[in-house]
Amino acid sequence: MVRKPRRFVGQKTLEQGPITNLKPIRTDALRPERKADGAARSSRPDALPPHRQFEDELRHFLKTIWQVDLQERAIQIKGIRKKFDLVSDGARPRFVGDAKYIKNIPVPAAKFSMIAEYVWLLSHVSAARRFLIFGHDRKIPERWLKRYKSLAQGIEFYFFTGTKLVRLL
Repeated sequence: MVRKPRRFVGQKTLEQGPITNLKPIRTDALRPERKADGAARSSRPDALPPHRQFEDELRHFLKTIWQVDLQERAIQIKGIRKKFDLVSDGARPRFVGDAKYIKNIPVPAAKFSMIAEYVWLLSHVSAARRFLIFGHDRKIPERWLKRYKSLAQGIEFYFFTGTKLVRLL
C-alpha cells in the first residue's frame, strides 16, 4: 500500500501552485551580520576574536624574547603543505610552531586529538625549534602531557600568560 504524504491544514502541494502565504523569518536575530568576506561583524570594527588577539600578542612577545619574526606560513611536510601560526622566514625555517587558545572542558577528547595531531605534524618538521604554545587555560596541555609526554619528544610545550612564557615541557 502506498501512503500519501501527510499535509497540514492549508498546506498546498507543488501541483497546486506556488506557496505565497509564508511569512518571512527574521534571520538577523539568529546569526550575526556578516562582512563581505564571510567573517562575523563585531560591534567594534577593530575587535579581533580572542584567539587572534592571543596570536598577535604572542608574536609580538616572541619577537622580543627570541629575536625572530614569526608569521603564519605554510611549509612542506613530506610533500604536503601545512599552515602553522608561528613560522620563521626562509625556505627552511628554524622556528616552526603553533598557537592554541583553548579552554578546559570536563572530557577533552577533541582537544587531546588536536594536540596529538600537531605533535605528530611537528615531529615531521626539520626545524631547530618545534613548539606548541597554549593560552587561556593551561590545564588541557598539562593533562595531555601527563598522559602522553613520551610522544612529544623534541617538541617544546609552553603556556603564554600574556606577560611571560612558561615552559611545560
